[in-house]
Amino acid sequence: MGDKMIEDLLLGGHKGIVADLHTRIKQIRDEAYDGANIILLRGPSGVGKSRIIRELYTALCADQNRVGPAYWGPLYHPGPTPESGASDPMQVRKELGPRPESFIWAPGALPNFGWWTLDCVRDSGGNALDVTRTLTAQLDAHALPLAIAHRRKSAWTEKAAGAWERVLGEVQSVAKDEAVGVLEDFLGQALNVALPGIGPLLGWGVKGVGAAKDRYQENQLLNREVTSGDLVAKAGRSRAEETARGLRSLSRPTLPGVVVIEDLHRMDASFANFLDAAAETDSRKPLLVIGTVWPEGFSNPAFSDWFKSRGVRVSELIEVPELLEDDLVRILLEYAPNTNVPDAHVIVERFGTPHFLKLWLTCRGTQKLIKKQQGALVVDETLMNDIPDDINDVMKERWKELPTEARQAIGLAVAAQPQGAERLPKFLPEIINSLRPPVELPEGRSIQEGMQFAIDPSAWCRLTQEVASLREESLHRIVREQLFSGPDRWDADEVESIRASAVDALVQWVVLNVPVDSWLTSLGPDPTPKNEERSAAAPSHAAAEWLIDLDPDGTTLAHGWAHLDLASQHRHVYAYPAAIAAMEKAMGVMRLRTGDQNEFLLALQELLANTYAESGNLAKAIEIQKRLPLEAAAILGPENLGSLVIRRSLADYLTDAGDLEAAYEQLRPLLDDHVRVLGPNHPHTLTTRAFLAECLAQRGRLKEAVEMFTTLLKDQIRILGKDHPNTLSTRGSLIEHSKVTADSDETKTELERLLADRTRVLGERHHSTLGTRRDLANALAAHGDLVGAVELGDC
Repeated sequence: MGDKMIEDLLLGGHKGIVADLHTRIKQIRDEAYDGANIILLRGPSGVGKSRIIRELYTALCADQNRVGPAYWGPLYHPGPTPESGASDPMQVRKELGPRPESFIWAPGALPNFGWWTLDCVRDSGGNALDVTRTLTAQLDAHALPLAIAHRRKSAWTEKAAGAWERVLGEVQSVAKDEAVGVLEDFLGQALNVALPGIGPLLGWGVKGVGAAKDRYQENQLLNREVTSGDLVAKAGRSRAEETARGLRSLSRPTLPGVVVIEDLHRMDASFANFLDAAAETDSRKPLLVIGTVWPEGFSNPAFSDWFKSRGVRVSELIEVPELLEDDLVRILLEYAPNTNVPDAHVIVERFGTPHFLKLWLTCRGTQKLIKKQQGALVVDETLMNDIPDDINDVMKERWKELPTEARQAIGLAVAAQPQGAERLPKFLPEIINSLRPPVELPEGRSIQEGMQFAIDPSAWCRLTQEVASLREESLHRIVREQLFSGPDRWDADEVESIRASAVDALVQWVVLNVPVDSWLTSLGPDPTPKNEERSAAAPSHAAAEWLIDLDPDGTTLAHGWAHLDLASQHRHVYAYPAAIAAMEKAMGVMRLRTGDQNEFLLALQELLANTYAESGNLAKAIEIQKRLPLEAAAILGPENLGSLVIRRSLADYLTDAGDLEAAYEQLRPLLDDHVRVLGPNHPHTLTTRAFLAECLAQRGRLKEAVEMFTTLLKDQIRILGKDHPNTLSTRGSLIEHSKVTADSDETKTELERLLADRTRVLGERHHSTLGTRRDLANALAAHGDLVGAVELGDC
């Protein structure tokens, strides 16, 4: 066959589907578009659904390359194997987007479309936690360039003039090392413009920006426009829903977004929130979702229920046809070009899908046969008997072809999972490399080499952000069958020993690598995670989950840290019951290991109270928080900043529970202590003044509250600056509590000014900006301007 590179053919009706999707992406930008925003490509496994999506991505890249420097690079496509001259089909399977960890932002390049990928098998059915993790890595790579691209195409042409190329170069230089917040400041100084879409993403930690502050009073209760009821409603929302709207915020008519979801039929119930939010029609922020589904996928209740109740109205099913026999013959002739056509037709009749055929054609035994027969496959009894009955038989053959060290490495990864685990395992290669296989390796070979081969070139495993997994469920089934029921199966005692060794290795890894201190921000300053901490998050989360899955009742310090990591993850997606259960597990371990009186456990208890409060259970939050001031005084000292913060948190919860008298009794002496210990100009003192003024307002003492807010605003402008979020919050409180006596024209004017400032400083989608927009719409309606109110509400 020489050095001929085999073409990856797009055949039959698949070409028409690519063209239809390409056109659809242009149509969703039009206000007149009334089609579906979710396209479901339905067809059996291996029929070519993923191939269609890869070709669509290539077509969109070709559009981009005709108008400017290429931003989106080609999809991962390994070189040909020596045996076949073709890429192994396993290597490109499920590769539907550029890998974020290896993405390079080319100089001078900006995107003209957004491309986001999810996999409902690898991402645990599309649950909110894994969806957020998967997309955060992609947002790290692409959110900023998309936001800048939109700004350039709208207003930057005039504002940047001929300096555009210089400015973009400087932005890219800063982007290599700095966080989005730094970049936003840089761009504001360079061009006096704000970036659209960045605001909603800051809370996810994009490009090293810290996650939205966990501190209850600093993040939400300081701004009393966000009520306790709002917080309870937020607890009921899905983080996946917020993620979908965040992706939409980066889409514009000139920058349509595409979300690709592999194996959508494997979704879990929580993923319906993501789909519903993604399906919202908005030509100003066009987003097209393309999901692949199997015909039998409707047997999954979560997918079936979503489709019948809502999906049928917002989605369109496109049947992916099986390729004709002539198309399969063309594929065979690419690999075995000297095969006579009648023989080729006889052979392909045994194969139902192109993927099945390609897997067999690239098997080592098949390649040897083609080479032996001078580039041909000849129909005879032996060949026809050797053709596998189904794709599983091919994969078993390919398993046998793997080097011993690769089979042992993959086997260790599967064996080192909880007994009876069926889900696709995720693991850290360095943990697997430390385990001892039950089968002796060939001399000079190692598990480390085997794991590398399993990832590349064999592609049985996939590595993303330093976390590995088997590439798909069918491979997991093959490995489990070979390990636990095949002729070379591993002994049960050997498997148990592997699990025990994995627990030991994970305990050491977690203690050395999981950044537990960064989660407990209740006491002391609120840290902003650095880029290196962000990059370590994925393996830390995977290690924590893996350890607790294997040994849920362990009592080492590492187990406590792992439970705390899980609690942090669950909080991030508003899964409060799971977060609380994990926190209480962590507290039990920490008490056993460190005793009852220590700063770490104190911080953990405050975080637990905070979590109960965010979930809407203020009674439980107050019950816990009431115990903490005395403990804090004993551990930290009564005048320590942490002790003062704990007392203020108790007042927060009492206020939201409606016990205003008790809250006032907490805040009055607390303010005196702040002034005495920290001084009148300390930011925490100013915050406590704001809480006391709000408490007075809620008790009906409006005159005192307005006077206190007025004085506070002057001090905040002097100390914090006029654009500080707390200063803006105090302006909002003054408007809210003065409006009962103020002229409605004055209220409207002040709200307009506040809305402009909050949009400029915080972004158009920040919850405080949205609250001000809502208040202004209400003021306009009360003033008789119903048209203006409706227009403002639609923004």
